[in-house]
Amino acid sequence: MKITQKILILAITGLFIAMTIFCNQKPEKESDSFEPVSNAPIITPYSFKSKEAKQLSNKAFNQKKIGQYNRAIELYKKAIRIEPDNPQLFFDMAECYARNNNLIVAVQQLNTAITLDSQYAPFYSNRGLLNYKLSNDQAAMNDYKKAIELDPKNYVFHANLAALYYSSNNNIDACAEFKIAILLGMRLDNLEGQPEIEKLKYLCK
Repeated sequence: MKITQKILILAITGLFIAMTIFCNQKPEKESDSFEPVSNAPIITPYSFKSKEAKQLSNKAFNQKKIGQYNRAIELYKKAIRIEPDNPQLFFDMAECYARNNNLIVAVQQLNTAITLDSQYAPFYSNRGLLNYKLSNDQAAMNDYKKAIELDPKNYVFHANLAALYYSSNNNIDACAEFKIAILLGMRLDNLEGQPEIEKLKYLCK
């Protein structure tokens, strides 16, 4: 049984994917948590042009912190009306949808973020996680590989790809990515909520 990782606190955002995906989606993988390999905050490179959009984004972030995801989404949408070309807003809003278990819309938000900036690796990593939860394993693998292509020294991306390989019964590639993640700084004493990675710790000796 596959169990998922979670999104980094990159919060995702964007408006994508149509009804056809909803109609054809596979059953979601079981998971009682939505934790990433690392939940360290990520500082994105984006800035705001409008003071009002920034204020709305800050308010949305505060609502997200206390679990008021619907309210946060409303605020992000208002900010997007002011700055529709700011990928940060779509990125952050995607996390809110994901935490509400609305994964398809979360992927749509990330799609938009990627359209606005196709060179920011965390967008692909977060979308890969969502695709993984939706059992779109090939799409998840493509996303993780793209994230690694853009940022090969980020251990989180390698660890996520290792978990995906392991869940696909590809232990050779899983161990290869796992060992790269360790070399890049992944700690083995803090893998709570990451069963695939925990198993690789013993498999890939």
